[in-house]
Amino acid sequence: MKMKVAIGLSVFTVVTGAIALGSVYFLAGIFSFFLTVFS
Repeated sequence: MKMKVAIGLSVFTVVTGAIALGSVYFLAGIFSFFLTVFS
């Protein structure tokens, strides 16, 4: 039972980390796009 919880927690951490990184890269891409357009 404890092993299942540990696996679930690590998967959850990886998934949320990937989403957080993805959104950061997404925002950075939009920001650089606007900088390129309006400069």
